[in-house]
Amino acid sequence: MAFGRLLQTLLGSNTLLLVLLISIFFIGLGSYPLQVPDEARYSEIPREMVETGDYLTPRLNGIKYFEKPVLFYWLQASAIELFGVNEWSLRIWTALLAVLGCVLTYAIGKKLYDRPTGLTSAGILASSILYFAMGHAITLDMAVSVFMAGTLGCFLLATQSPLHSWQRFGWCMASYAFAAGAVLTKGLMGLLLPGAIVFLWFCLAHQWRVMRNVYLLPGIFLFLALSLPWHILMQLANPEFFQFYIVEQQFLRYLTDYASRYQPFWFFIPVTLVGLIPWVVFLPQALRKAWQERKGSPAVMFLLLWTGFIFIFFSLSKSKLIPYILPIFPALALLIGHYVVEAVRANKLSVKVLWGMGIGTIGCLIIFALVCGNFYNKTLKPVIAEVMPQVREGDVIISYDGYLQDLPVYTKRIVTVVNPRGEIRWGTTIEDTSAWTMDIPTFWQRWQQGEQRFIVFALAKDEDTILPLTQGQPVFMLSKTPRYIVFTNKQ
Repeated sequence: MAFGRLLQTLLGSNTLLLVLLISIFFIGLGSYPLQVPDEARYSEIPREMVETGDYLTPRLNGIKYFEKPVLFYWLQASAIELFGVNEWSLRIWTALLAVLGCVLTYAIGKKLYDRPTGLTSAGILASSILYFAMGHAITLDMAVSVFMAGTLGCFLLATQSPLHSWQRFGWCMASYAFAAGAVLTKGLMGLLLPGAIVFLWFCLAHQWRVMRNVYLLPGIFLFLALSLPWHILMQLANPEFFQFYIVEQQFLRYLTDYASRYQPFWFFIPVTLVGLIPWVVFLPQALRKAWQERKGSPAVMFLLLWTGFIFIFFSLSKSKLIPYILPIFPALALLIGHYVVEAVRANKLSVKVLWGMGIGTIGCLIIFALVCGNFYNKTLKPVIAEVMPQVREGDVIISYDGYLQDLPVYTKRIVTVVNPRGEIRWGTTIEDTSAWTMDIPTFWQRWQQGEQRFIVFALAKDEDTILPLTQGQPVFMLSKTPRYIVFTNKQ
């Protein structure tokens, strides 16, 4: 009886649902250091925006960085302005977007089916391993997934609203606005994927008449008004922008192994199955039920296209990373949620079992985040905390033989990079960065001159190759861990 009353309370309160979702994604948000490279990179770019006041051109360690658009950096910068540079503030937008994704899923499920299905689908999404994990990590993938879910979900909600109503107009405009957000987060895919899904739905579900009532002209105007200005200003300020951002990052990254992220075609099958734990056990039944209902339900057809097209699109890509598949999770949560609710009503599933699965998974994930995150051994945070009290005004902080991503974030300054390579290399070829980048011979020449005090951060595995290059000059070790060494040329 007590459990039944609790369940009835939870199902009857939107406010309580929102509080639960916020609690799920905000617990432990700042309890572990930034992960490299992604979290450090997507923290440093907005940190530099706030520091320099340049919110147009993204820079990483002072070097032009055009791999991704600007919206997520702006969101991060707003958190830094409000709460400073710390792990909690830097992760807050990812957590808020994860909550928004669950709220959208709830709204879609409630409109397409009923309130229990909306609640169940939102709970399934929040407690899926991959979605939960990405809701606690600073990457662009949660943002673009939620914006794409908003684009597709609001479009679907518009089709369920009365013709010529303000409600339908509002959902349509929200869809176009979300599409602009997706483009400003991760580029053309934010428009092309939802556009292709809607087009296929028009064709396969014979819904061409809907196209006459989606406010296309005002929607296009809103989309362009939101997405175009930054792109135009970027091209005017940076003539090299179009070639690198559009041609290389948008097309070559997808069509070739340009980014060195090749994985086999079937890569996203195990990723999806593991990412859906614990709800993956219901996936075959949910997909079978949806397939059976597709002809009689245009909305179910839409959810299947949402899932299937994005899955195939990224499976065909030459560049694959685990989070890329995240945009299909809201649709899968809705399909599984629909199946689960119907199964409960048919007495084929127990509500207590479902709650146990969800709460048990979330509990384990929160414990994992709180405990295991602090054992992450790639972070420079404790090393920097040890070294920075020994740094004097005028010292030059060095990232040796490559760019250590979290070094500028935790030192809160641009650092000098010896032998810049990888993702920052391109930026050094289009403008003069010699004031804070140099090759290895130049660095050791300056070391021998002894005019400046260098605080050098390097990988511990390189110690045996570094020390002979000092040519007998004094070396003072400031910190040494199994992964990093920090040394200087002057006490």
